[in-house]
Amino acid sequence: ITNGGDGFESQIDPTDPNIVYAQAQYGWLVRFDKKSGERVGIKPIADVGEDALRWNWDAPLLISPHNPKRLYFCANKVFRSENMGDDWTVISDDLSRQLDRNTLSVMDRVWSADAVMKNKSTSIFGNIVAFDESPLKEDLLVAGTDDGLIHVSSNGGESWEKLAPIQGVPEMTYVNAISFSKYDNQTMYAVFNNHKNGDFKPYIYKTTDLGKTWTAVHGNLPERGTVYDIAEDHINKNLLFAGTEFGLFVTIDGGKNWQSLKSGLPTIAVKDIEIQERENDLVLATFGRGFYVLDDYSPIRNFNMEDKEKPLQMYPVKDGLVYMQRNPLGLRGKSSQGSMFYTADNPKYGVALTYWFGDTTMTTAKSERHKKEAKLVKDGQSIPYPTIDQLHQEDWEKSPYLMASIKNAKGEVIRRMKATTKKGMNRIYWDFRHESMMPTSLKNRSAGRYSSLPSGALASPGTYSVVFHKIQSGNVTQIGEETIFKIKSLNNATLTAKDKLALEEFEVKLTKMRRAGRAIGSVLSDFDKRIQHLEKGILHSTTTSLNVLEEVEELRIQHKQLGIEMFGDNSLSSREFETVPSLTERMEKSIWNMWYATAAPSKSAYQRYEIAGDLFTAFLSNLATLEGRIIKLEERLSKDGAPYTNGSSLIPDWKKE
Repeated sequence: ITNGGDGFESQIDPTDPNIVYAQAQYGWLVRFDKKSGERVGIKPIADVGEDALRWNWDAPLLISPHNPKRLYFCANKVFRSENMGDDWTVISDDLSRQLDRNTLSVMDRVWSADAVMKNKSTSIFGNIVAFDESPLKEDLLVAGTDDGLIHVSSNGGESWEKLAPIQGVPEMTYVNAISFSKYDNQTMYAVFNNHKNGDFKPYIYKTTDLGKTWTAVHGNLPERGTVYDIAEDHINKNLLFAGTEFGLFVTIDGGKNWQSLKSGLPTIAVKDIEIQERENDLVLATFGRGFYVLDDYSPIRNFNMEDKEKPLQMYPVKDGLVYMQRNPLGLRGKSSQGSMFYTADNPKYGVALTYWFGDTTMTTAKSERHKKEAKLVKDGQSIPYPTIDQLHQEDWEKSPYLMASIKNAKGEVIRRMKATTKKGMNRIYWDFRHESMMPTSLKNRSAGRYSSLPSGALASPGTYSVVFHKIQSGNVTQIGEETIFKIKSLNNATLTAKDKLALEEFEVKLTKMRRAGRAIGSVLSDFDKRIQHLEKGILHSTTTSLNVLEEVEELRIQHKQLGIEMFGDNSLSSREFETVPSLTERMEKSIWNMWYATAAPSKSAYQRYEIAGDLFTAFLSNLATLEGRIIKLEERLSKDGAPYTNGSSLIPDWKKE
C-alpha cells in the first residue's frame, strides 16, 4: 500500500524503484519511500489571492520521460516540479471551459441544491483529466479536459494553443486519454468518453500534424463499448491496443481493423494499459477485477494476415532464462497460508513457444460426416445412414494431435510435448527439461501437495530448436518450419556450476539410472501380482496338487526379501526403526539432491551413482532367478489345465486338450 484513498495510477521513479508517487482523490499527492515507509505530502496548493483549484477525483500525474526528477500534476491548471514535488510552478492558465456545473442539465433538467448526492463524492467539474509529454521532444505537452478541450504547448507551458473541435466527437466529450506517439512528435492519439451523456460509442482519433487535423481510428470496434485507454507498441507503430468497457482490443493495421484479445481475460472494463518494453509484456488495470499481464505479446507484432492461410506458423522465440523456481512460503502458491491470503500465478515457467495453427485437415471422419449432414439438413434433404465400415472407421479412429519436439544443437530430440490444435494463435511452454524417462502410464499424473510432476535433466544454456508434427490416423507429417531459439542461465545462484554442460550430462546419466530403477520396481510389483494369481490358480485347479502351494509360499517370501532390497524394510520403518538405504532410496536421493539446483555435482554424487549401479547389477541377478521360478510354475499350471493366471504368456490351447 503506497497511499490511502480509492486507488489511483501511481508513478514509480525509473531510477529508484523505492520512490513512488501516489495520490488519493482530489489531488492528495504523496511521495512514498518504500524502503522506509515514509510519506511526504507534495500536493500543490493555490497561492494567496488565487482562485481555488479544481482537482479531478483521479488527477493526471506524469514523470517526465526526459528527467526523472521532473513531475507534472494537473488540476484545472498544469503544475510542474523540477525537484520531485518539493516545489511546484504553475505552467498554464485554467485550461477548462470554466463552466458552472450547477447550471448544466442532468437528465434533461437543472436540479435543486438539495437533490440527493448531487454534489457529493463526485468529481468537481472543469478540470484536466488527461496529460502527456512527448517522449521524443522535451517540453512538448498536451492536456485534455473533462469538458472536451485539448491544449498543446510546444515550449514547456509558456504558451498553450487550444485545438479546434474534432469532427465526429460530440461537444464537451470527456477526454479519457491522450498520448504522444513514440515515433513522431507530431503524432498523438486521443480517446474520448461520452457515456455520461448516454453515448457508449468508441471514440479514438489520431493526428499527425499536432492537432490541426484528426482521423478516426476506432475502425470496426463494437458500436457499444466505451474506450478508456490506448497504447502504442514500441517497435511496430501500426500495432495498437485499446481498453474498452467490454475488454481489450488489438489492431495490427493502425486502427482500421480491431480484434478482441481475450486469452484468459474476462469481458471486463479495461481502464488502463501499460507496456513493459523490455519484456514485451502487456499490463492491464481493470475495473473491479484487478490486474492482468499478457506475457511477451511479441508474436502479435510478428503476425501477418497471410499466416491465417498457413497450416502452422511459428513465431520468433524469446530467449529463455534458466533458473530454479522458488517456493518462498514453503509449498507451491499460497502454501498453508489459508484462502484469505492473496496470491496470483507467476508467469508460466520455461520457453514460450507461440504458433498460429490453421490446418483444416486435422479432423475426424465423424466430424466430417456431421458437417455433410448439417448441409443436407439445411437443404432439406434426407441423411444417408453410415455403412458398417464407416461406423468402424469412426469408432476406431483416434483424434488427431500435434506434437512439438525439442532438439539440442546436435539435432537430438530431448523432449516431446503435445500441443493444442485449436485454430488461431496458441502457446506452449518448454520447462528446459529433458524427458523424465519414467515408466509409461495410461493415467495423467498430477502434482500432489508435497510432490512435483516427474521431470528430466535440466538442459544447459545453448541453442535449441522446435519442430511440429501432426499425427493423424497413424501418419506422421512435419508441419511448419523448424525454429531455432536460445536458452540462457539467469546466473542468480551463489554456488552454480561453471561447466553446465557437464552438469547436464551427469543429470542425463541419473535419468537413465532412474529409468532402469523404476522399470525394475515395476517388474517387481508385477511379480507380486503373478505370484498371487498362481496361488489362486492352484486353489481353483482340480488337477494340480495343493502341495504346490508350498512352492508358491517360497516364491512369496523370496519376493518379500527382494522387496526389502528394492523399496526398504516396511516392517521397521512403519515402527519408526532406522533402516538401511534401499536401492530406490539411493537412486531417488541421488536425483533429488541434484534436481532443484544448478550447483556442480559433488564427489559424493558421483560415488552414490556408482554404488547404486553396482547394487542394481547384483539385484538383477536375483530378480532373474525369481522370474525363472515364476515362469516354471506358470508352465506347470498350464500343463495341468489349471485356470489361466494373469501375467503369464502361456495361452491355453483347447484343441490339444
